[in-house]
Amino acid sequence: MKNIDTHWHKNAKMIIYFKVGNFRTIKDPIVINFQATSLTGHEENILEEGNVKLLRSVLLYGHNASGKTTLAEAFVVFTMLMSGSTERKVTDKMPVEPFRFNEATEKAPTFFECMFLLDGVKYRYGFEASQTKVYREWLMEAKVKKEYPVFLRIGEEFQIDAKRLPNSEGLQVRTRENVLFLSVCAQWNVKRAERIIQFFDKSVLLHGLMDESYKQSTIDMLRDDKFSHIIKDLIKTADLGIIDVQIYDLPVNDNDKKDIKTEVVMVHSKYDANGKLLDIRVPVLLSGYESEGTRKFFNIIGAIVYALHHDLFVLIDEFDARLHSILSKAILKLFNSKTIQSKSQILVVTHDTSLIDKELLRRDQIGFVEKDNFGAAKLTMLSTYKPRRGTPYDKKYLEGKYGGIPVIEEFEKIVSNAG
Repeated sequence: MKNIDTHWHKNAKMIIYFKVGNFRTIKDPIVINFQATSLTGHEENILEEGNVKLLRSVLLYGHNASGKTTLAEAFVVFTMLMSGSTERKVTDKMPVEPFRFNEATEKAPTFFECMFLLDGVKYRYGFEASQTKVYREWLMEAKVKKEYPVFLRIGEEFQIDAKRLPNSEGLQVRTRENVLFLSVCAQWNVKRAERIIQFFDKSVLLHGLMDESYKQSTIDMLRDDKFSHIIKDLIKTADLGIIDVQIYDLPVNDNDKKDIKTEVVMVHSKYDANGKLLDIRVPVLLSGYESEGTRKFFNIIGAIVYALHHDLFVLIDEFDARLHSILSKAILKLFNSKTIQSKSQILVVTHDTSLIDKELLRRDQIGFVEKDNFGAAKLTMLSTYKPRRGTPYDKKYLEGKYGGIPVIEEFEKIVSNAG
């Protein structure tokens, strides 16, 4: 058996799995697993680190209120608690909320855990917390098949391996019950803790309905000679009818020259009445003329290119909102590309069934989220099913074979019984 630790790249930084339990509509722990199964096919969709095979992308599907967005929110809260823990006052509450539809869980803590590779080391970090208290917290380091505790925390009791976490001595006394010990260590310049929190803090978290807030990232990359041509080429080849992108800094008023507004201009071709291309370029404002789909693609493409270049983890909720399926597939192909040679990973939450495509994804990359009879979200991966060879995944999904779609009553019956 090979020592897989020695084969991990020293700069490897990837997520192996994320696990959450007793969080809002999630009762029993749900695992979003980036470990590839033994399935064959689409080898380009896999990242290999030593003997570990990790998926470049995972997609979660489900109808409205199925719990899929809650899974995305869980990861956001997990990273938020890590990066902002020490800023919390004694009376501040943590943004966790238990599953309230069961007596056994409504007063129990929420559970978070993530296994990841960072700087060539495999870690498992997690904690259990209520809104007012951290009950347990742990950081484990893996060597071959054995795990070693870097630190363990149970209530007010701490066990710390000073060799694995140097400069952390005595910091437990500085750790309030509503603050994570890992965050305290990072605040006091414990390098290993700093690196772990930086890894999660640099994750690119995109919400498809709030894409305007990421627009500046694309504008910044258009100003950067290193990335400008990449952004322009992606927009020009996205079948949006755009042949160039330009940015202008314009004064908002003549009295204050420092008050500047940046306008993005998309340049289109023009044709005559017979469809012949004219030597005329038509500039239009992105904000005033282009479709919502074009605006969203522009707004998020900068953050996505940045993540791919820096091997960052990306989470996109409402991926399909205002974005055409062709563009969604094009973005996924960027993450699944071996040509780009990025180690970035992406987790997508979407309604777009056209992405359930066996020509694009493996079965272990597709998960379906639905609620059980008790209102608790469940996640089932497509790899647990065995579709017949040649059967389109999206067809079976829409037929309800894999779950994750709403049970819709006949509207006519509802309306006819209303009066």
